[in-house]
Order: sequence, then C-alpha cells, then structure tokens
Amino acid sequence: MPSKGILCAAAKGELRDRLLEILDRSLGSILADRVNAVPDVPQLVHDRDYDAAVVALENDEDLTIVVRLRKLRPELPIYLVTADKNGLLLKRARQARVGSVIPIDGRTGTGGELLVQALRAQQAGRSLQEKVGRAHSLSEEIGALIRENRSIRRRAGGAASSRPFATLLVEDNPDQAFFTTRALIKVGFPDPIRVATDGEEAIAYLQGTGDFQDRSRFPVPSLVLLDLRLPRKSGFEVLEWARAQAEFRELPIVILTTSDAPADQDRAAALGASSYLVKPLELRDLTAMAEQLRRTWLPNLRLTPPDRGRVRGVEQ
Repeated sequence: MPSKGILCAAAKGELRDRLLEILDRSLGSILADRVNAVPDVPQLVHDRDYDAAVVALENDEDLTIVVRLRKLRPELPIYLVTADKNGLLLKRARQARVGSVIPIDGRTGTGGELLVQALRAQQAGRSLQEKVGRAHSLSEEIGALIRENRSIRRRAGGAASSRPFATLLVEDNPDQAFFTTRALIKVGFPDPIRVATDGEEAIAYLQGTGDFQDRSRFPVPSLVLLDLRLPRKSGFEVLEWARAQAEFRELPIVILTTSDAPADQDRAAALGASSYLVKPLELRDLTAMAEQLRRTWLPNLRLTPPDRGRVRGVEQ
C-alpha cells in the first residue's frame, strides 16, 4: 500500500516558513497537504486518511483543536511543533498528551532534525508492518490454494503415473512467479511446482546439482515453463543446453515470455521449444493461460510433445 502522506498545519508566519522548509527538504515526497489554518485540520482528517499530522501550535485555541483531533482519530500519529521553548503553551501541550511535542526555533530551525527523525521512524515502522501483513496474506492465500488443489486431486482420484508430475517455472520476477504459480495451482496443477530464478539455476535444477541434489524435494520436471529474459543465462541458452542432453530432448519446454517478436518465436522454435506463450497482462487471462497449459500437458504426459512446427502463432 502506498504512503498516504503527511498533513502539515501551521498559521502563516516565521514558524510555518521554517517548518515547511524543513519538511520539504527532508520529506517532500510524502508531504501530502499543507494548510494555513489549524481549525481546518479535523475536517481534513475526517475526509482523508493520513499517515501522520504535524501541527504548529501558536496558542491555546490550537491546542484545543488538537485535543478534538485526538478524540476523532485516536490512532493517528500527531506531532506538535511550537516555538514556545519554555512557556506555558509548551507545558500545556506536554500535559495534554495528545501527541509528540517538539520545540523548533522559528528563526534557525533548530529542533527540526528531531521532527524529521521521528517522522522517518514512523514511516519505517508503517512500511515494515505493511510488509509483514502482505507476507501473511500471501502465505494464507497460497495455503488455501494448495488445500483446494489437494481436494480437487482427491475428488478426481489422482492421475496414474509412474512418477509424480512436477513443474519447473523459470522466472526471475518474484511477483510474476507468484501469480503464475497461483494460477497453475488454481487450475489443478499438482505439487510440486518449483521455481528457478535465473538460467544457471535452471540448468543446475535439471542436472540435479548444487542445492538441487535431493530429487525427493526437487524431482525431474515433467514440464518446464521458461522465460527468455533471465539473469546469468538467457532462456535461449537454457533451451539450447537442455536439447543437447539426451534425457531432456523430449522434455516439454514451453516458452513463457513478454516478447511477441517473430524473431524470438523463430529462434525458440529452431532450438526445440515445445510451445511459445506470451505472458498476459491481466490476472484473469493468466488463469486462462494456465488452464490451456493444463489441458495441453497434464492429460498427455506420456505422449510426444506437439509438433514444433506449430510453435509460432498457435498458442499466443
């Protein structure tokens, strides 16, 4: 989730000029709104969601408004800025306990670095919390899809095969790998679906070397979905290597790429690609593509792959 930004409220004057100078210099990209009247803040916060509010206190009336704001949005981080270093307003602001109180010199800006540090820490904490939340959500979603897939397989009675069907997805983009794996699981691809993130890792997986020596965890794939634009070794290099190995000459290797260039399709066909698919842009189309793969490859594990002369144009 992108940052919702920071609200800065300060009456016109020296303190406001210094405050905005500090925030623009250090946090300009997340400074969402600036208002000249503190009384406008409660309505703005009611209408829009902010990450935090910075309010410059000039008098007791401003403090009273902030107290109302705290009651309206108890979860909103509030930073109270005042040039009254030793006076009653500073004391009352601290006693009110409605936010962090930071004295700033309106002429020199001294104290502004404390405000910037506090805001940066708040933003970092929010970012970490969101990442943890996203990871938890994705984990739950994958778990649900795996359970659903197992249920489908139990109802279908399982497919008779001398060895389990395994899919190797070679994809360096983690988001693309996640959504492709999710689509495959959703349409009924069985476990395991393994992911290699570059060309050299894909070759090591096929060879069963390095981290992939345990064939109970990393079985020889029944189908390879291969991106072309990969780090270390390209998809073309992986395909050429695989077809040079006797044990992988008939292995179904489907090119899955963003490129629809005829030259790439011709080269893939010449190197022995079983099929060539262009990655869809929409998630619903990704599921449809996964269903097409399932219909093509899962019912025909023991059959010769489709005629390679049909690679271009047939399955885009």
